[in-house]
Amino acid sequence: MSNAPVTFSDVRLELRWNYHGFAHVNYGDTQVIARGCTFLTDATLDKKLVIVGGFSTVRFENTAIDDGDGGGRFTYQIGEAGDGRRGKNGHLSFAGECQLPGHLVSYSNGSVTWGGNGGRLSIDEICRVGVVTDPSSQPRVYASACDVFGPASLPGESKAHNTRNRTRRNFEVNPFWTQSNITGASGLAGTAVELPPHTRIAQVWVKVEAGLGNGDTLRCLIGSDDKSEVYATTVAKPQNAGHYVVSDIYLPVGADSNKGRVRFWFDDGAGGESTASGTMHVDGGVIY
Repeated sequence: MSNAPVTFSDVRLELRWNYHGFAHVNYGDTQVIARGCTFLTDATLDKKLVIVGGFSTVRFENTAIDDGDGGGRFTYQIGEAGDGRRGKNGHLSFAGECQLPGHLVSYSNGSVTWGGNGGRLSIDEICRVGVVTDPSSQPRVYASACDVFGPASLPGESKAHNTRNRTRRNFEVNPFWTQSNITGASGLAGTAVELPPHTRIAQVWVKVEAGLGNGDTLRCLIGSDDKSEVYATTVAKPQNAGHYVVSDIYLPVGADSNKGRVRFWFDDGAGGESTASGTMHVDGGVIY
């Protein structure tokens, strides 16, 4: 189909067995919209729910995606061979209060693949994401919203990876702290936020309110999940003096979960455990 807007409203689609999908559009300004729908698979194998390329758009609005209990998942392909050069991008969009499976925004799962000239993936902030499979028991806050251009193989050129400035949309995710994971060994381990794959980190910040806690030395650090890269750090000084740092960075995450998990931790200014008080007010965030 081409140049033909098609809308499905308030429909439940049960895609049985292993070989049924929903939309395969790759030409013209075709738009396929599913509004207020439910998609269910009982397949034992992964199933491509969408292939979108060219100038086409597939958009889900207030829709539930249910992988069922057969063991298979819905997957998505953005871009297709023959899409042409930069600017000719398929768009996969999840808007409104969609209910999505957690693997859609997880790493190393193949839920979203990129073909041809790549394309755009956007997920609204108010979409709800199910449980994210994660072997780590460390505290972490998961973000789901994104608006990114994925990898693209351009004829005679390098890869156009996540040209995020073309959308001008930013989202922020904030870590969650308890008193027990601010100081001592827990503070040194820290807590993290996890961004969706293929996003770009634009800014990180952390603030500890002055006038609370004790006079012991504290330093706040922000970096990659394994702490091998530090993006920002406050000056080591008494906890009750207050701390604040903000850093504007340009860091494409790609499919690297170590970069996509941004860790916040606290030490004594020299890499050891802090003896600062857990009675403090701390806030921070990652803008991407």
